Parts: sequence; structure tokens; C-alpha cells
Amino acid sequence: MSEAYPPIPSLRFPEFRDNGPWGVKPLGALVNTITPPKKIQTSGYSPSGRFPVIDQSPNDICGWTDDETALVQADFPLVIFGDHTCVVKVAEGPFAQGADGIKILAPSSDVEARFLHQYLQANPLEQDGYRRHFSALKEKLISFPPLETGEQQKIADCLTSLDKLIRAETAKLESLKMHKAGDLPPTRSLSLM
Repeated sequence: MSEAYPPIPSLRFPEFRDNGPWGVKPLGALVNTITPPKKIQTSGYSPSGRFPVIDQSPNDICGWTDDETALVQADFPLVIFGDHTCVVKVAEGPFAQGADGIKILAPSSDVEARFLHQYLQANPLEQDGYRRHFSALKEKLISFPPLETGEQQKIADCLTSLDKLIRAETAKLESLKMHKAGDLPPTRSLSLM
């Protein structure tokens, strides 16, 4: 636990500048793990269905299922950690766990799931080959403002909206690249603005 954290972050929203220092705890003290009722094997992923399947791949959703007996039941949102890949996601509603290798993390009363997700995205655990990483993640120190101040929610909302904007702009860029390469059907209109 040699990571150093400032007691008061240097960058804060104006309304929180006088709120004092943040707390620091190891992630293991801030979450409980949830065991899914069952796991959907990769061969069981469908291209469509009622419920998303989440695994440790970089994709938010890796497939679909109609199997209600596989649904994770919990208070959402939850943080999903790829134990082998160190990919971090947030689950907003019922889902099925795909294959093996994720840890489903329910935040404690100290931390909000979306804030924790953004924190882990900004301060990722370094992947060390294709081994399990959750034991190292549990020891990672997490710096956080008190939940009751609303600062965690404000940070999470701001960063989540930036993520959505980045995804939208990335999709536009990919569309432009496809258009340039002539891979779009001629009837499709493309707005450059």
C-alpha cells in the first residue's frame, strides 16, 4: 500500500472546494462480491434476447440470453471487474454473467457504483499477464469524498457524460472512415456536422 493520495484533491467542483479531505480505504473494504446464480458459457451467447450477457471482454455487452435463471439479482448499479483482463464496467440493470472470470462488486454505503467505476477507469490496475487480479484489486487504495455530500454523484455524472460524448464522436469518426473507404451503401446519408 505504497500509493500516495492527496488528502484534498487539487481539482474539485466549486461547490465542494471547502468540503475538506477525502477518505481512503482499500477497495476490499468498500465492496462485497456477488455470486451469480449461474454462468452462460460462450457457446450459449445469443445475438439477441431479453437480457444482456456481461463477461470480461472489452465490450459492454458480449451477447444476449432469455435465461431468467441466470440473472444477477442485486441493487443496481454494480461494478464488474474482469479478473484476468482488468476491464472495468458498470451494470445498470439485470444481466447474466458470461463464462468465467468476472467479479461482480456491490459497493458499500461509503461509495457509489458509478463513482467507483470511474475511479477504477482513471486509476486502472495494471494487468500482469492472463492471471487473476482481484486479490491485488482488493488491496488498491481508493480515495473518495463522503457519499452524503453528493460530490461522488457529481463526479460520476460528469465523467459518464464525457464517456457518452467520446463514444458518440468515436462512432462518427468510424462512420467517416467507412464512408471515405467507400464501405457505406450509396443510399445512406452522412452528416459531417
